[in-house]
Amino acid sequence: MSTIDRHRFDAFLHAVLEPLPDAVMLDTAHNSELRRATYNKFICMRRRVDYYESLRAAFDCTVAWDWYPEEAQQFEPLLVHFPRRSILEKHYHAALYDCLMTLVGDKVCIEWKKRRVGQIGYPDKKADVEAAIARDEAFCLAHPVRAKGRTPKGGEPS
Repeated sequence: MSTIDRHRFDAFLHAVLEPLPDAVMLDTAHNSELRRATYNKFICMRRRVDYYESLRAAFDCTVAWDWYPEEAQQFEPLLVHFPRRSILEKHYHAALYDCLMTLVGDKVCIEWKKRRVGQIGYPDKKADVEAAIARDEAFCLAHPVRAKGRTPKGGEPS
């Protein structure tokens, strides 16, 4: 074997036998699917929170109508009879807790979770929620959707 062929053969073996760097090994399509699945689940849970927030606002409006009975009579067919405020609060806080505990792989959703930690109705569960947020951040780091160092179209390298 000539020396030139030997160098090319050694380079070939080195390329074949050496493990690929992590950036090449990433399956970004799979990571995108994982993140999308967690996002869809989180959005369903967040809609539940929004539903109970809307019910709380509507409840507050019906309480205000009690102060002005003359104006409320024209809306009588539209009035919905709500349960007590405490029951709505209980359902709202349960929905918020479930939403905050749901795994999500989106940074915007994680920021929303961080803003909502103080609104949770269970002070003893705050540590659980903070642990869930840390788990979300770890999930984002473990499942990147773009290889590091790749330059997006028209952008700066990440």
